[in-house]
Amino acid sequence: MITKKLTLPISIILITLLLSVNTLLNAEQSQDVVQNDQVFKAKENLAYTIGVQAYIYGYATVELYRTFYEQVLDPSRGHSIGINEFNHIRKLTTPKDTWVVTPNNDTLYSRAWIDLSNEPIILHIPPIKDRFFVFPIGDFYHDTVVSLGWWNVGQNGGDFALTATNWQGVLPDGIERVDVSTPMAWVLARTLTSGDPEDIKQVHSLQDQYSLTPLSQWGQTSASKQKFERQYPIWNEEAPLNFFAILNEVLRFNPPRPADEGLIATFKEIGLHPTQQFNPDAVDENVRNGLMNAIKDAQGIMAVKSQSIAEIINGWLYLPGPKEFGTDYLFRAALESVALLHGESAMTVGYIGNIDGQGKPLDGNNDYEIKFDVPPPVFGFWSLTLYDGKTKLLVDNPINRYSIGDRTKGIKYSKDGSLTIHLGNQKPDGEASANWLPTPKGPFYVVIRAYNAGPEVFNGSWSPPPIIMND
Repeated sequence: MITKKLTLPISIILITLLLSVNTLLNAEQSQDVVQNDQVFKAKENLAYTIGVQAYIYGYATVELYRTFYEQVLDPSRGHSIGINEFNHIRKLTTPKDTWVVTPNNDTLYSRAWIDLSNEPIILHIPPIKDRFFVFPIGDFYHDTVVSLGWWNVGQNGGDFALTATNWQGVLPDGIERVDVSTPMAWVLARTLTSGDPEDIKQVHSLQDQYSLTPLSQWGQTSASKQKFERQYPIWNEEAPLNFFAILNEVLRFNPPRPADEGLIATFKEIGLHPTQQFNPDAVDENVRNGLMNAIKDAQGIMAVKSQSIAEIINGWLYLPGPKEFGTDYLFRAALESVALLHGESAMTVGYIGNIDGQGKPLDGNNDYEIKFDVPPPVFGFWSLTLYDGKTKLLVDNPINRYSIGDRTKGIKYSKDGSLTIHLGNQKPDGEASANWLPTPKGPFYVVIRAYNAGPEVFNGSWSPPPIIMND
């Protein structure tokens, strides 16, 4: 059998070879694309994971800085308060006061933002007779350093040097040293007032005597404003990654505590470590996506945690006095989201009520009542204050009543000594109107504050009653 040898034109052979090579190259490129997509996704997931932890860890610190910036540095607000000086609130808080969430309506505030990077600052508390007062001092991780009040300062007052922990020097006689764990700190003094015009004048006289003086100017008749080398970052609400940029800068000002170092070390992966300078405009797109998703999910996690931040008693979250949060970052974030700059004293107990006795969220479209068979037992005083669930501020209402307590004029007790408080958007009929605390039409919550609480509060023999929704 004779066979013919087939021959192909060289051009066809070359085309075939080129097609084969191109097929191989495309396969390799496709594999590279798959691998690159996996790398990009891994980077996004890494940024997301670290971002969730960083947001929860840094929430209280960033909120402190936001409040500091708005009150001290924001040019649009007129710089209502300087650094290392008091700004006194001369009236009880109202719905128009937006500078702090969940404020009390019992005391006049005296607020101050502290920077100890230059030298110690001496706090002067004058003699205060027969009146509740407290000067909580906190660091920039929101741990309460100390609460100076009538129970540990006494009625004769005193002088206290707020001092960075690494400061070395000699203080004048009669001045007590208070070490503050971060160079930046805050003071939010509270002085009790009945609300009567004459009593408010007396508190004003006390506030005028509160002072913060740099050590180098102590004893001088007048003090000059301090200058600081540090450049405080601008708060830019519109910048998508503003939170992380501020957190990075504040961590650079206020070195993290040793217990935080393990978590903080992971921040290096996204340029957030205190040894780095986070530039939100220079981050990769995948990192940006991960961090943006982290913000949303971290806020959701905090919202869930806020429902269980403390022991629940009859639907109320029980909050004893100020504490050190340690490494419980989620608890700190959830609590500070509703009670920034809190911490009056270990003798002050709080209860937060945001659900009724059936476990349903409080809503101003319904009417409720709280019947105290025995009002909160205190050596000092107590109050129940109502807040808008969305803004966390006091609720504007036609009778300008924001709280009810043992000093509220016109409220009516039953013959057996019990007290029923009525919560609702519309004024109730009859005698119930005397004990009416107006609500918004939407979500709200209430807070009981027991100042200088009695032993029944601490040993659990007294508890607030459940909030009952009326039919």
